Amino acid sequence: MSLPRIGVAIVTMGTRPQELEALLASVDEQDVPAAKAVLIGNATPLTDVSSAVTKVPLEENLGCPWWPQRRLRNIRESGEVDVVVELDDDGLPKSHVRRGTAPSCQR
Repeated sequence: MSLPRIGVAIVTMGTRPQELEALLASVDEQDVPAAKAVLIGNATPLTDVSSAVTKVPLEENLGCPWWPQRRLRNIRESGEVDVVVELDDDGLPKSHVRRGTAPSCQR
């Protein structure tokens, strides 16, 4: 059985650059790599982001209810993923997802 293709959707307002870089590094270090990662810049141009994620800078703050729609649409339309993980730049995972170690993966 093959692993699901994972998509990662992240939103930032550009006010936490160190936290965002740590989050992007954590996403890159997972045992199961993301098939697609999208970074939504809510009212920020994302010019200082060095990661190779797909960047979607927005000129205005469209508010919290809109973020999931934009993130999911961008990833869903790519056709590259089976599962989407939504993250914000203030939500650094404390541990990495290791193949077969998540409770839902144990048999």
